[in-house]
Order: sequence, then C-alpha cells, then structure tokens
Amino acid sequence: MAKKVNHKKMGRDAISQKYEFIKDYNKLSISKLCKITEISRGAYYKWLNRKTNNRHTENTAIKVLILECFDKFKGIYGKLRIKKWLEKTYDIKINHKRVYRLMKELGLKSVIRKKRYKLKYEAPEIVKKNLLARDFNATKPNEKWSIDISYIKISEKTFKYLCAIKDLFNNEIVGYSISNSQTLLQVLETIEEATKGKDVKNLIIHSDQGFQFTNKQYINFLESKNIRVSHSRRGNCIDNSPIECFFGHLKSEYPHLYSPKTTEEIEESIKKYIKFYNEERIQLKLKGYSPKEYRTIA
Repeated sequence: MAKKVNHKKMGRDAISQKYEFIKDYNKLSISKLCKITEISRGAYYKWLNRKTNNRHTENTAIKVLILECFDKFKGIYGKLRIKKWLEKTYDIKINHKRVYRLMKELGLKSVIRKKRYKLKYEAPEIVKKNLLARDFNATKPNEKWSIDISYIKISEKTFKYLCAIKDLFNNEIVGYSISNSQTLLQVLETIEEATKGKDVKNLIIHSDQGFQFTNKQYINFLESKNIRVSHSRRGNCIDNSPIECFFGHLKSEYPHLYSPKTTEEIEESIKKYIKFYNEERIQLKLKGYSPKEYRTIA
C-alpha cells in the first residue's frame, strides 16, 4: 500500500509544480494525474480556481495601465513599446503577446504608418561614395549622421519642409529646421547649428542624392569642416533608412499627439514632437530608452 504523502512537510514550490504539471500535461485524465502526483482532485480544482481568479484580477489591473499608456501617447505605441513602458514606469515584467491580447480585448490598435511613395530625383551634380554601406551602427556620438528633408502636410495646398539630422549612435535628432520651401540654405543652416561647439572631424554625414546634397556648395561646406560626405545609391531609400524612419514616425504619430491650427502652432508642435522623440519616446533598438537617456548610460 502506498504511503500517504504529508503535504505539510513539502515545500510550496514542490506542490505548485505538481499543480502546474497536472494543468499542463494533457495526455492523461485529471483523475489519473492527481493519483500519480498524490494530489486530491478537490485541492487541485481549488488551486486552479484561485489561480484563474488571480490571473483575471491581474489582467484587469494591467488593462487599466495599458489604457493609461495608450491615452498618454495618443495611440502611437504598439505592443512592444507598451511592454517597455510598463517595465520602465511600473516595473511590470510582461510578455508582449499578453499585451497584444489585452489590447485586442480593449479594442485598441496602434497607429499604422501609411505607405510612402518615391519622388523623382533631379539629376545630381556631384555624387560621393556610399561610406556607410548600410552599416548604421556607431560606437560614439558624432561619428555617423543621417540627414534629409521631408514635407509636413498642413492642408491640401500647404506644406512645411523639415530638414533633420539624426545621430546614429543614439538616434537623437541633433539638428533640424522648418521652412516654407526646401533649399540649400536651409540644409547648410541646419548643419551649422548641429555642429556648433562639437568635434566633428572625420564625422560622416550621409544623405540621399537630393539636389541640395549633391550641390557643389554643400560638398565644399562639409569638407571645409573636415566632415566626410556620403551618398546613398540612386533610388535606394534603404541606404538612408535611419532618417527615413524618423520621418515615418513623425508623420504617423504627430497628427495624433497634436492638433495645430495656425502656422505658428504647427511649427511649435513639430518642435514639441522632436523634443518628445529625443527625451521621452521609447526606442526598442535602444533597449527601451529614449535617445537622450541612452546617451547618458552608454
């Protein structure tokens, strides 16, 4: 006759492991599994009911926090960034699949970026070698920068043009300017402001083959500062994907975070977004830190 097990002398972890085994092993009936593990069916179902109730209570609490995050960032965070936000803000360790399931139960869906279409290039004046060759990793600040200009739509006939520079070390926007038209002067002023007070010797600034970036004056301006000029291959937007990625995020997230009505409000809200992007917005590639947070710990 089998000796009766004294569960009082067993550790809680050992008993919990038996309960988990019964719950997960589906090749035998509950009755047989309870007999093998010497656990009463009544005790098992009591544990299962308590575990289910605890999970439901926990999910309800997490849903409240997910809604808080979703409302705070106007729906621009998806499951992965919400997971990181929960970890950073409330020290909650949670699987992204669970976050996704709870978001579906709440009927939440993050902002989806619209597909962008390529614009025709003007014939380039000077094209330099692609020094990055899609190696977007940088070991220190001011080693590799990515620059471009993109339009910000205000109305059907009105646009603002944003020139922005991203440091590939921590994805920070280190310089930008807003203008009513895209010009070489805007690009040069943006670079002048971004490089002020910094050691930029041997810095690589990479761009596409837009007319501003293949202009002889642009090349001479950078080389006078001992900055190395790098160009994407013609028609290969992926060659300059870091800054393209920033513009993609801005265009999909910006309208959900701000509701500007005047030209002044539009410019101010773009500045606010860039400040948010640099100082607060979670970046998964930076281990869940914002660009400025990452720069301080790296």
